[in-house]
Order: sequence, then structure tokens, then C-alpha cells
Amino acid sequence: MTVTSSSTYHNLKSYEIRNPDGSLWATHKRVDYPDGSKKVWWEPTGISTKEAPLYRCERLAEGDGKAVVVVEGEKAADALASALGEKVHVVGTVCGADVTPKPAVLEALADRKVVLWPDNDEPGRRHMRRIAASLAGAAAEVRVYTWPDAPHKGDAADHPVASPGDDPDAADQLLKALLDAPHYESGDAGDTGDADSWEVPEAKDFPVSALPAPARRYVEEAAKALVCPPEMVGLPLLVEMASAIGNSRVIKLKESWKEGPTLYGVTVAYPGEKKTPAASAARMPARKVQASLVKRYREELVKYEARLREYEKDKRERRKLRLADPAPPERPVMARTFVDDTTVEALAVRLAENKRGVMVARDELDAWVRSMDQYKTGRQGADRQFWLSVWSSEPVNVDRKGQPEPIILARPCVGVYGSIQPAILPELGAGREDGLLDRFVFACPERMPSRWTDEEISAEAVVGIRELYEKLRDLPLELDEYDDPAPKQIDFTSDAKEVFTQLMDEHREEMEAPGFPACLLGPWAKLEAYIARLTLILCLMRCAHEGAEERVESKDMVFASGFIAYFKNQARRVYLGLYVENPKDRLSRDVVAFLKDRGGHFQDEPHVLHHKFVSDHKPYRPDELSKELLEIAERTPQLEVKRGSKGGGNNKRRILRLSLKNGVPGVPGVPAA
Repeated sequence: MTVTSSSTYHNLKSYEIRNPDGSLWATHKRVDYPDGSKKVWWEPTGISTKEAPLYRCERLAEGDGKAVVVVEGEKAADALASALGEKVHVVGTVCGADVTPKPAVLEALADRKVVLWPDNDEPGRRHMRRIAASLAGAAAEVRVYTWPDAPHKGDAADHPVASPGDDPDAADQLLKALLDAPHYESGDAGDTGDADSWEVPEAKDFPVSALPAPARRYVEEAAKALVCPPEMVGLPLLVEMASAIGNSRVIKLKESWKEGPTLYGVTVAYPGEKKTPAASAARMPARKVQASLVKRYREELVKYEARLREYEKDKRERRKLRLADPAPPERPVMARTFVDDTTVEALAVRLAENKRGVMVARDELDAWVRSMDQYKTGRQGADRQFWLSVWSSEPVNVDRKGQPEPIILARPCVGVYGSIQPAILPELGAGREDGLLDRFVFACPERMPSRWTDEEISAEAVVGIRELYEKLRDLPLELDEYDDPAPKQIDFTSDAKEVFTQLMDEHREEMEAPGFPACLLGPWAKLEAYIARLTLILCLMRCAHEGAEERVESKDMVFASGFIAYFKNQARRVYLGLYVENPKDRLSRDVVAFLKDRGGHFQDEPHVLHHKFVSDHKPYRPDELSKELLEIAERTPQLEVKRGSKGGGNNKRRILRLSLKNGVPGVPGVPAA
């Protein structure tokens, strides 16, 4: 560390953050002002703090057997290291409390005895709990130290040993307390997971193994040949397979709830990340079938034109004889597997001609969004409503200019896939209150290096995926008495229905958990439908490949749950990167941690609660805190907040009762007082 001073900055500290091998990673600069505020910045700028090495990690000598104390920040690390000397190693996280270092960063602590010392506030405690969870199974042991006399937000730099004193044994006493701190155990009170975390998570691996063998092989080989993440091929392929099924099948959840295979998907990636080549590889089966349909259409068109000439000739002869005109021949319709750039009016015509449905494939999805209602006033008119209705397979009426009658689609089925750049992603959510963005599932992979490869997609993989697609396209499409689609219903086995019920209940419990980010409620509500839709798609892909009876089995639910977990992870990466956290979400999480520390229940006067409840997000006044907690409880089924009173006469006092109910992990149901 070097300390410099200038006319611009007094007490400027520059912390060199080095890799474990000692090479310089970046410089973190900090200025502390007399009023207690600070300014920090990085040189170079634009770095990912998740990837920042631990401060002082280059000093960890292999095989020395010393424990490692992890604190938050360079200032605390230097202060504690100076106080404890060479008896232990001290390192500091430099990513901030709301971020968790990547697993590669924490590898420096592998096989070590680790003691975590969190800052004395909720963000600091959550920060260290997430690190503890990441170290489980990697470190030799993980302990969590709590400084009992810490001031609010206090850290190691505030501890008395960090300042010269008269007690020569203070450092030894602190060291003993650190090394004897309680072991971390997963599920400790106040532990937080993805459900209440506002940190943008690392990208999960695309669940390629959940795909049937032909799809799995094709995705893996295409990804290797293109040098791209597998989801860039896998997601458009899923949309394509869903569109092949189309209106031929639905999954029956119960008599009043059935879901088709409609899937809206988007890949979020930077320019040059192989979005277009990957989507093109995925659309290969649909293009091949489309080519055969075009050939068939042209052959039928030639026959139609010959019949039309005969019709015209016959019509002239019959009119000479004063006879009624003959019935004209019916012009053939070109069947479609997918469409590219199209208006709603033109798409409605295609859907009326192709009752199974089609796939809309757009290279850049932002152009698709901008094209909506481009000839109308406002941006949330009929076009957006059309796509909202199509996602739900609801009937739509489309008026066409110059036509006396609308096109009425009883059950439109359209799969949508496109890509978008991260910087343009907010445009997809423009007017997001209508829920259009929430209807998409995302693939938002980490960037990967691209180098030349001689890998190719094998002929066997190409044949396998084409056969699978064609089998799904060949599923019979039944029509009702009104000539509208009447999909065949696919049922669950009893075992599969139990798994489905459990998955749906767990999904709802996650949404209802205190502190669940409000910006995720919309996409999570749509993911409930996607649990059923993905189950249907994966089930029919498996049945088509195996030639098996069409019914949902337990393994289909397991595979679908893998995709739901993946899409939840990707939704978090998108939404938590786009939207600012609602302060009440943080307050909700803090009160849950507060109640967990007290067995799930608290009862006392509002001013006592305000004093005992430590949170950076609580209102300044006790009555305002009570009001906000009551509002949070109204939208959080697992949190109960009630006003009450105790005593009588002049001793009557207002109290507030807070309870966690069943559904909060690690906390038993507590009856209301």
C-alpha cells in the first residue's frame, strides 16, 4: 500500500490489489473525509469487482498452516494484520458487501482454516454468509466471528487492538476469540440465499443433459463448432421444438387449467458473440422442412394453375349454355414453419393458414419491439396487446386495412426467439407495466474466449435433430366443429403429478418469502406457466425420440425443474441488473433476520422495536417503522405483523407483534400471540 497526498486529495490511500502470484491486478483508491464520508475508485476503470482478488492474498504461503481471517475492505485488513502480526494471515474482500467474490477468487482459501469477520450491519453479515456458503466443502473449516461490543457498522479497524493501548495481551485475546469462533453451518439463522439476494448471480450452466439424446448431441456439437455457450444454440432450439408441437398438444394441469407449448425466448449477448450463427444452426431443422414445404407448394401451384385454366374454359362454355358457373379450384396455401420480419396483420394471415402455429425468428429483438404500433399513436396499442394475448393462446381479432372483416384466431400459437445486446435490453422492457418483458425466458451467458477450431457438427447429429423436429411436426393436429384447433391433452402419471405439485408449491413459497425482490414478481408469475410448458415440451421431445406413450413421467418433471432453475438464474441476472431495489425489500429481509435471531417472534412497544431492530433501511421514527412493517406484511404471507395492547387503565401500552409463519426456512411456525 502507498499513501500519497496532493492539493486535490488529502490522505489519499492507494491499495494495490494483487493476484495470488503477486502480479498487479488493479489499484483501489480511497479518500476519507473529516465528516466520515469516503470516496473510492478503481484504476483502471470498468473492472468487474466480482473478479477482484482478495486483498493481501499474495501473502498466503502454501503449507504454513496458519489460519486466514477474512474481513471486508483493505483498511480493516491492514489494521487487523498490523495488530496480530505474523500469527495469522489477514485478507480483505474488495468487491463491496452487495457482491460475492467469484469461486475462482475464493480458491485462494481452499484447504485453509478460515475465520470470517463481518462488518456489524446486515449487508456485512449477508456478505460473509454468502462467502461462507461458497467456501463450504472447499475450506478446511469456516468459522464466523462476532465482535460483541462492535458499534453499528463497526469492523476490525474499529477494534481496540487496532489502536495502540496499554494492554499487551489484547491481541492474543482477540486471536483466541477469532480461532475459537463458532463454526459456520449452512442454514444458520439469518442465512440468505438466492430468493432474497439482490446480487446479480453468476450464470448457471445451461442444462444440456436434460435434453433428449438427439437434441443434447446437436447442441453440444454446434456449440463446440461455433465456439459459443451451449444456450445460444439450446434456447432457440427449444423455441423451435415448441413451435413444431404447436396447437397439436396441451398439458392438462386440471380441468380448468391447460397449457400449450408457447415459448418466448431471448439471448442477451454482446456484438460478435455468435448470436446469429448459433440461432441459424438451431433453426436448421425448421429451414429444411420449410424448403420441402416450399417445393410441395410450387408443385401444387402448377397443378392449381392448370385446374384454373380448365375452370375458366369450363366457365365460358357453361355461360354460353346459360348454366351456373362451376366451383372454382382452391388455391394452395404455403405451409410455414417460421417467419422473419412480419407485421401483426401479415402474421395473422399466416396463422389463419397455419393452424398448428409458427415460430417468429428475429436476429435483433429490439427492432421487433420498436416495430410494434409504428404506424399508430402511442407505444402500447394493439400490437403489444396482440403479443400478450398470443403468449396465453387467447383468441385475438386482427383488423386489416381495406378488408371488411377481421381475421379471428381462436387459438393462436407463436413461438418467439431473438437476441439483444445488453445495452439495448431496457428497450424490451419499455412500458414494462404491461408484462411483455416478463413473458420472456432469458439466456444471458458469460462471455467466453473464441479461438479457431476445426470442430464440425457431425452428419449423425444433423440427421438426429432433423428427425426429432419432423416427428414433432407430424403430431396430428385435430380440429373442432368450428375448424379451430382442438389440441390433444397430455396427462401426468401419479408420481409425476406429485413432483409437479411440489415444484409449483416451492415456486410460490419462494415468491411469498419476505424480502423477495418486487421486480421479480412479474417474471416469477409467468415462470409458473413455464413449469408446465417446459414439462410438455421436454415430455413430447422424449416421447418422439423414444416412441413412447405420450404422458408426463417423473423424469420429465426433473428435467423441467432443471430448466426452471436455469431460467430463474438468468432472470435474476437480467432484472437485478436492470432495476433498482425497492428499499422495502431490504427492510423486509432485515426484519426476517431480526426475527430468526429471536426464534421467529417479537412483541413489544414500537419504540423498543425501533431501538432493538438494527437496519440501514428502517425509517427514522418508530411509528413510521410500524406502518412500513404492516404494509410489508400485507404482501408477504410468511410475515405476520399485528397491533395490540397490554395492561389497562393508565398502564395501557400499544405493542406490535411480529411473527414468522411456516414457510421460512429454518424457522418453525409460531402462533400469533
